[in-house]
Amino acid sequence: MTNPTISSAIAKSIRQQRAGARWLLIVAAFALLAPRVALAEGDTAKDVSDGVKDAVDTTKDKLGTDSGAAKTGRHVDRAVRTVKHKARHAKKDVKDAAHDATK
Repeated sequence: MTNPTISSAIAKSIRQQRAGARWLLIVAAFALLAPRVALAEGDTAKDVSDGVKDAVDTTKDKLGTDSGAAKTGRHVDRAVRTVKHKARHAKKDVKDAAHDATK
């Protein structure tokens, strides 16, 4: 027969190890999710950011002090921002229309 105090000590040790493993998994999950939540940016914030970038680009165009390559790159970037803006809002409109249709 085994000593009951040794069996209970072993059982207690196993429970503590499992609890520690659970906490480790929880902490790891938060560590993986935290950067994604912090980097998530809403449509409004993206629109504001894009608006600021567009204003800077417009100012640079009015100054006319940049080369052709820089100007072309800036115009391409602005066109990409515009397309992304339209896609974001089209997606939101479709989502809102689907939500309204199910009411």
